[in-house]
Amino acid sequence: MILTFRGRGWIVGIITVVCLLASDLLTSIQFHNSNYYARNGWPKLVAFWAAAGIVRWMLPRAEEDVTLGAQEVSGQKPVLRERDSFLLLPVKYWPLVLLALGVGFYFVRRCKYCKWAAECFDSEAGTNGYLSQPCFLLSVIN
Repeated sequence: MILTFRGRGWIVGIITVVCLLASDLLTSIQFHNSNYYARNGWPKLVAFWAAAGIVRWMLPRAEEDVTLGAQEVSGQKPVLRERDSFLLLPVKYWPLVLLALGVGFYFVRRCKYCKWAAECFDSEAGTNGYLSQPCFLLSVIN
């Protein structure tokens, strides 16, 4: 897989991976279960939202006072710039993408047959919440 980025856009990917790994590590330490992160959606939600917050904090702020002209408002230069991009998407849109990914991963359940998404999940099947036959995603992949 080719990761395409322009400028400092690669920082978005690094921040996201670090937040996800930190969430995995912290939940396994806190709950004394190495599978807790994989079985629950909220640690991924928190990690993606933390990454979105960090990326948003690193983006340039809009100048609120137009009378300052070329002077810097905060005295700090932003880490990410408007022209930076990651996976062909400008970095200014990545906080929204990360928020949406967090919500999406919160609702995704793993399938015991194909290890994919929630199409197999059926809470009323009587077999620990999973269907007794291979799922739709497994038949599509094969």
